[in-house]
Amino acid sequence: MRGDGSDNPDEVEVFLIGEAPGANEDKRGVPFVGESGKLIRGLLQKNKLSDKTYITNLVKCRPPNNATPTAAQIKACRPYLEEELARLSPGYVITAGVPATKTLFRGKAKITQHHGEIIENPKVGYIGMPVFHPAYTLRDPSKLPALQDDIGRLARLMEGGLRNDTVNWSVVRKGNLEAFIREFEEASEFAYDTETHGLFPFDEQGYITALAIALPHKTWVIPGFMHPDYQQYSHSPFVHGNALKKLVRLLVYIANRDKKRTYAQNGKFDNKHMRARFGCAFRLTFDIMLAHHVLDENLAHDLTTMCRGFLDEPEYDIPLHEKQGKSKKPMLNYKYCAQDATYTYRLGKIFEEMLRDQPNLHRLFWKLTMPGARAMEDAEMEGLVINEEARKEVGLQLLSDMITLREDLNEMAGYEVNWNSPAQIGKLFYDELGFKCTVKTPKGNPSTSEEALLSLATKPIVKKLLDYRSASKMYNTYIKGWQQYRVGNKYYFDYKIHGTVTGRYSSPLHPIPRDGTIRNLVDAPEGWTFVAMDLSTAEMRIAAHLSRDPELRRCFNEGIDVHWRTMIENLAITSEGEWTERVFRTAEKLTGRAHTYSKCLEIMMEAGPKKCIAIDDSWYEGRTRAKAINFGFIYGMYEKKFIQQATADYGWTPTYNEAKNARSAYFRLYSRLKDWHKRTKRLARTDGHIRCLTGRLRRLPAIQAKDKYIRMEAERQAVNSPVQGLIGDWKAMVIVEIHK
Repeated sequence: MRGDGSDNPDEVEVFLIGEAPGANEDKRGVPFVGESGKLIRGLLQKNKLSDKTYITNLVKCRPPNNATPTAAQIKACRPYLEEELARLSPGYVITAGVPATKTLFRGKAKITQHHGEIIENPKVGYIGMPVFHPAYTLRDPSKLPALQDDIGRLARLMEGGLRNDTVNWSVVRKGNLEAFIREFEEASEFAYDTETHGLFPFDEQGYITALAIALPHKTWVIPGFMHPDYQQYSHSPFVHGNALKKLVRLLVYIANRDKKRTYAQNGKFDNKHMRARFGCAFRLTFDIMLAHHVLDENLAHDLTTMCRGFLDEPEYDIPLHEKQGKSKKPMLNYKYCAQDATYTYRLGKIFEEMLRDQPNLHRLFWKLTMPGARAMEDAEMEGLVINEEARKEVGLQLLSDMITLREDLNEMAGYEVNWNSPAQIGKLFYDELGFKCTVKTPKGNPSTSEEALLSLATKPIVKKLLDYRSASKMYNTYIKGWQQYRVGNKYYFDYKIHGTVTGRYSSPLHPIPRDGTIRNLVDAPEGWTFVAMDLSTAEMRIAAHLSRDPELRRCFNEGIDVHWRTMIENLAITSEGEWTERVFRTAEKLTGRAHTYSKCLEIMMEAGPKKCIAIDDSWYEGRTRAKAINFGFIYGMYEKKFIQQATADYGWTPTYNEAKNARSAYFRLYSRLKDWHKRTKRLARTDGHIRCLTGRLRRLPAIQAKDKYIRMEAERQAVNSPVQGLIGDWKAMVIVEIHK
């Protein structure tokens, strides 16, 4: 199967490999003839490559159910692909998607990381480039610009080659030290970058292998420490005594004195390493990674990808052991560091100009993102004190729970099962116990994922397995897993300011369970007081503001507990059962006499949660269920998904009718929310993005996708993002104020 391009070896320059034929391709015997074919052929034509390109697929026959080709299918078709390559002898090979890239370029399977990379391998005789599969960009249009840029990059490479290495750099030595310091003093701005032995700044055996200072017209590299086994090759005049530390302290002093503007890529990382080794660091003015995230949260923000997209520089990565100073060729380490710093400076100037063109994002970056980054740097240097005795106690309890739960599960199964094996669990649940499978794996097998098990959570053995997985996850993630961040009795976490597309921060702390088991291990240092602060019902408050819903606004303006209000409304549709009996009993105890059901609800509403819980503590659970309702339906969630979320997050598995009634009652009570949802989705479809109140953009190209489910997910994000983004920025404002 081949494309419309020539199969004459003298004419073929580009060899494009897809995945497998679809239905139409299979009938016609020509690859890429559907929507994805129109897209990729259009890009090839635009870049004047269509007549030079031969198009084929990794697998020649259509897999059953249009599934992703298996390893066996790829292996069976490999000889045909190799015959095509040998016969046509192309100069360039494009692999579209993961299967083709993984097959031809070992170690390059992560398309988000390696797309657009120019892979030179003299042994195979061609230059390779992985790209996103065009079908994938149709499902997720946020990846389309990357595909367009990569095909353009290939065309420029073929036409005249990319720019040669343009980095002008020197190693700082004793003979040119004064010249370097003089140039540094004269510059009003610079970029900096470090190469380190590892990623954890607080490793007591760690070291910095190089520090690069990129000035407007030249980059200087200060040699650092190499691995002890390779120290003799470092040629550094600064490794003895405190010479390197004194030099860095002098540079920091000059930069602070003259208020020089600094640029860095993920500068928080470099600064923490510098502070850990030298006791000082440059004040971070402009972080290009964070600027790029503000400019487009959907793109990759690593330096290599940004260099490909904005600078068109040649590939310059080096092996990890050379970055870590474990090489007899330290000049490779120094050059790499110089390139990082130089490209950081150039990208900084580009992103500054791009931000100036968008005033809202410009203000967000300078007023919130960068002050937030500096605040987080100090917080990360301080670390968190952990109560070691409590940690040991929790660890032992979790291990005990895991053993007990395993024994209970084996007893329920009737034989010993490896409860960490999806295959064994699937066989037991679906083959032997006959449970209905509602979720399949990408390969079409019955799934035992959390999503699959939540739909079966009413089964006692499934509920027990979920408890076992919860205990196992808590132990392996927090008790055992957090050890890598530990130094003494402190844990040093990295907080990602660009950790989510909505702008909310992320860290190992963020996903900890609600029950307090892990949360309560964090303690105050001796002589300090631990203070906990919370943005109370932030999502509901922001939704009230954005939707202008009268009942939500009334709750907050009058100090009404919004979860209690939701619970009372949900109970209003209940006419029988244990909760109805509790309503009658509670109201009678509050007033001393019996009432009608509706009057009882009025009395409970007026009394509030504290008084009612004091009478019957099951109202605490009722209010918790109302939280699940509020945080589930506020964004328009439907019944099936709500049941899964309520089970996973709140330990409550409502029936479908309960979920349906709760949804109906919710939107009857908060009647303006649906209008807000519709209005927001319509705006997102028109503009292609949503802007939250701080000016942050959430770009949603997938809202125009033809795939219904992808489009619906983008619509959900359109409603969710303005709320989540504002919460993240709201917290950042608080952090910045406290830091000041």
